[in-house]
Amino acid sequence: MESADVVIVGGGIMGCALAYQLSKRNVDVLLLERETLGSQSTGKCAGGVRQQFSSEGNVRLQRRSVAMLEHFEEEVGHPADFRQIGYLFVLTQPQHVEDFGHNMEMWHRVGLTEARWVDAAEAARMVPILNVEDVLGCTFCPSDGIASPADVTSGYAAAARRHRARLKEGVAVTGIDVASGRVQGVRTTAGDIATRLVFRCAGAWSASIGRMAGLEIPVLPYRRHIAVTGTFPALHRDNPMTVDFQTSLYFHPEGDGVLIGMSDREEPPGFISDVNWDFLEKMFHSRAGRFLVRGRLQRPRLHAGAGGGSVPRPALAGSHVGGRHLVIRVRAVRAGLAGQGKKRHLVSSARSSLHLRGLGGRAPSHPAESCDSAGPRERR
Repeated sequence: MESADVVIVGGGIMGCALAYQLSKRNVDVLLLERETLGSQSTGKCAGGVRQQFSSEGNVRLQRRSVAMLEHFEEEVGHPADFRQIGYLFVLTQPQHVEDFGHNMEMWHRVGLTEARWVDAAEAARMVPILNVEDVLGCTFCPSDGIASPADVTSGYAAAARRHRARLKEGVAVTGIDVASGRVQGVRTTAGDIATRLVFRCAGAWSASIGRMAGLEIPVLPYRRHIAVTGTFPALHRDNPMTVDFQTSLYFHPEGDGVLIGMSDREEPPGFISDVNWDFLEKMFHSRAGRFLVRGRLQRPRLHAGAGGGSVPRPALAGSHVGGRHLVIRVRAVRAGLAGQGKKRHLVSSARSSLHLRGLGGRAPSHPAESCDSAGPRERR
């Protein structure tokens, strides 16, 4: 029977980053991905990297994540295509301005001093296509930006393999064996594997993985839509990622065009993979109200049913059976929040340090802060 010190379930950016962080510490790592690496949520996200959160823990975490991305190629040996074009949050409601005012105070206190207020006139100069008639103010952080999910994932995967981690594609986990409160191994479509540690990096499929070990993980799948325009010269490549906070509409430069996305807050959770053309029409209508010019839509692209969203309760940061040896790390995330995917690679670094202790027979004993959205103030 095959064995490993650690089995990682899921081969997106989170799983590959964790495989790298553990394997470079000489841990015997086996990662299992039922499809291909980076093909699910990671391969369908918008690539946003931001530090503007309403949770202090998230801000501190993401500041470290940005620093890691700035030196990604130097450390990992692969480019991340990290472009710090900034994030511009567009605010049209008085309550949102007040909320972001509190956020700004916190950001500066924890060291994000480059974040600043931007008035409507400056926002229009920064993003010439932006309709600012109803804009009350904006926040802007120039060290935010966008990165390539594919490049970051493949970089971590290659680096993990250089450290002798085993990354297997096309292998699905079908069960987790637990006896007397301890993990004994995992069952897969390619055979059984003996291990005492399991890391859950399965994104929207986390709940089903948790149930294999008798855990209820509060993560639900939500469909997300992304569309990309054809050539769009009115938006320059260095224009910031722009988020209309009231509607959740966001856009950023993508090649010669513009990537546009939006959350459907009325849609219930579910693994749905087809395009909701009615919602796309609503998204394009919102786009028309926020853009001063229009571009031809070239290829609608769907992020469907692969974003994990939490139920309205405190997110679990770690779960274990019988207090020992089952480490299925849980991040309750809301798909569509910018920067979540890129934040995960930093979480993987923290996990690897924390849970190396588990290899010596110690399970985590404290509730680490969740790395999800901080509530209704962060709806993108």
